[in-house]
Amino acid sequence: MQFDKQAFYRFTEGYPANSYEARSPSHWLHTQKVRFGITLAAYLRHRPSLNTAEPRILDVGGFPGSLIKTLRLYLKETGRIDGAGLACPEDFVQELSQYQAGFFGCNLDPLIGSYTSPKAVPARVDREDGSYDVIFATEIIEHTLDPFYLLKEAFRLLRRGGLLILTTPNQLTISNRLRAI
Repeated sequence: MQFDKQAFYRFTEGYPANSYEARSPSHWLHTQKVRFGITLAAYLRHRPSLNTAEPRILDVGGFPGSLIKTLRLYLKETGRIDGAGLACPEDFVQELSQYQAGFFGCNLDPLIGSYTSPKAVPARVDREDGSYDVIFATEIIEHTLDPFYLLKEAFRLLRRGGLLILTTPNQLTISNRLRAI
């Protein structure tokens, strides 16, 4: 499957946003469609190398669920899809189950976890080594004090020959520089 940018942009217009994704005047996926599009295009370019019809996918920092739902609804992925992260309200986890997706509450930045989380959560994703074919870590690593911990956990969970898609914002773009003023 090749990425069709215009078809994806149309998909974002009718996307079923949850209350965590809703933003005025538009929801999260629609406002971030260029960033999501680049990520999905990269995934589709490398997907054939996985040699599996149903890749097992983990979205690290998967809240508010936009990527997880897009993988199911737009790309029609049928393998196991999970999310993992610090934010995991019960209603959010329940909603993801409607998309046959799981979510693990975990703290992949233990250096700051005790300051940001009112409840204790494990410092590891509750899955065995090599449980995933693909791991997404989109725009999350720049929020960690110990990015190596997040990477170590990602590589523990990734099967040999698997795919890690990691993105971080480009602070040098003109739009990001103007926001800083």
